[in-house]
Amino acid sequence: MPQVNPGTIVLLILAAIGAAWAAGLFRPHYEDGRLTLRVLRAGRVLATFDFRNTGLLFVLALLMGWAVAAAVERSGSGWGVPGTEGRLVPAPRGAEERDRLRRKLVDSEAVRVLARKGQTLITENRLGLIQAAAGVDGSNVGRDELALLPVDPDASAAGLRAGLRERLGVDVAVVITDTMGRAWRNGQTDAAVGAAGLAVLHNYAGAFDRHGNELLVTEIAIADEIAAAADLVKGKLTAIPVAVVRGLAASDDGSTARRLVPNTRNPAWCSAFAEACPIPDETPVTIATLPSRCIKGSSMELIGGRSAPQR
Repeated sequence: MPQVNPGTIVLLILAAIGAAWAAGLFRPHYEDGRLTLRVLRAGRVLATFDFRNTGLLFVLALLMGWAVAAAVERSGSGWGVPGTEGRLVPAPRGAEERDRLRRKLVDSEAVRVLARKGQTLITENRLGLIQAAAGVDGSNVGRDELALLPVDPDASAAGLRAGLRERLGVDVAVVITDTMGRAWRNGQTDAAVGAAGLAVLHNYAGAFDRHGNELLVTEIAIADEIAAAADLVKGKLTAIPVAVVRGLAASDDGSTARRLVPNTRNPAWCSAFAEACPIPDETPVTIATLPSRCIKGSSMELIGGRSAPQR
């Protein structure tokens, strides 16, 4: 599947590729660095193509998807297929000007700044996500662009799911992901920022293991695990925006990725910090002040409100 940009009818591309595969029109097979593509008709192999470079498959998918999308757009048939949300912001090509715009976008996307280390800001955005730079990204876009997170990724996931069901008759869950760091861990993984069609959390509280021990607090973030596993297939430099997960028995309880986001303004959410790092009774309990007393000698500066200077 090609890289998806604003204006691309993403659902049509997914539907075209999925329909051709499901209808048995082609069967790809990859092994030992060789891609074999068999074109079929009535179960008989009409042609076989061997590729050493998997990029050629992406070219074929691009041509097929773009042909379908262009045909529908020209026909004006009004399929009502949603496109991508299109939150790409034009940016200057100069490095300093582009970085200056990026900082302005971070400030506009964030509702508060929690911490700063050097020029890196840890922020909370309007979706409640706590991550670096409010999700503003300058990678995997043109040098004259910057990417912002979707306005409502849960709604985007629900729209894609409904469209795939209507076009292909398939009932699949959809997870929209972004790359994030993790508290007290090095490295980043993909996590769910939008979801539809699956229970995003699985609670084991009250269950017993095979030794008879009761599980009390274990709650698995299923949507985040799917996002991380899918990123092993998509990677960061392959221009593969979609991965298909098969064999997962996922129930649908109507939850969305919003359920994965804690209410950081609730004092109860901060109690874990208070228990791990006792503070004087007169000290206000906030997400900003509690961790700062636990990270002695750290170069991380923890900040309350939006007082972090953007320079």
